[in-house]
Amino acid sequence: MSAIETKNVSSQMMGGTGAMMNEGMSSMMEMGAAASVGLGVGKDTIKKMLIHPLVLFSLGAVVGCCIYKYRKSIISSTKEAQQE
Repeated sequence: MSAIETKNVSSQMMGGTGAMMNEGMSSMMEMGAAASVGLGVGKDTIKKMLIHPLVLFSLGAVVGCCIYKYRKSIISSTKEAQQE
């Protein structure tokens, strides 16, 4: 192969790589845009779910059960903190 042919082959290879990178970048940008739209929709959905009275009641029940279960250790740790 001559130097000119080698240069043409390498430029064709680089052009192909550049085209592949451009396609990859555009698909990544599309995925990012879709994710940001999905995130906005997800925030609204999560906010509505967390404000629902049944969810709030359930969270209160779970916290109450945990406090009841560990009440002795909570009381002893607060007494130790007050003594120090």
